[in-house]
Amino acid sequence: MTREGSRLFAQLSGQPRFEIFPKSEAEFFWKVVDARIQFVRDEKGQVTKAIHQQSGQTINALKMKDLPVATVDPNALDAFVGKYDYGQGQAVLTVTREGNQLHAQMTGQPKFEIFPSSATFFWKVVNAKIAFVKNEAGKVTKAVHEKGGQRLEVAKIE
Repeated sequence: MTREGSRLFAQLSGQPRFEIFPKSEAEFFWKVVDARIQFVRDEKGQVTKAIHQQSGQTINALKMKDLPVATVDPNALDAFVGKYDYGQGQAVLTVTREGNQLHAQMTGQPKFEIFPSSATFFWKVVNAKIAFVKNEAGKVTKAVHEKGGQRLEVAKIE
C-alpha cells in the first residue's frame, strides 16, 4: 500500500500497482479488477490486517511491521552479491548491488530491494528475511531465508 497525496495504491508482489477507491472508511475497491480490500483496526485504531477478496477467495493479510533499516558500509555489500540455489538450479535467488543497495530476484519473479537490519536483510514487499553466512575465511557460502514460518538454508553457487 502506498499513498500519493489523497490517492491510495495497492500492489501485490509480482503484479502491477493500481489505484484503489473508497467504498467506505475501511473498505476499498479496484476499478481494473473485481476485487475489494477491507482494513481491520485494533482497539487503538491502528490497522492490523487487510482482508482481500477476489474471485471467490479471501486472503487475510497481517500488516507487516515497519522494521528499522540499519546503516551498512556499502563496500561490505559486495560479499553478498551472487546466486543462491533454492532447488537444483530450478529456483535461484540472484542478489545484485546497485549503488549502495542490494536487490534480490528469484527465478521468474520481479527484482526487489532488500534492506539491512542488524545481522539480516529483509524485504518490504513480503514478510521475509535473509541472513548471509560466511565461512572461517570470511567468504559468504550460503544464506538462511525465513518466510511464512519456514527456514531454508541455500548454498551460494556463484
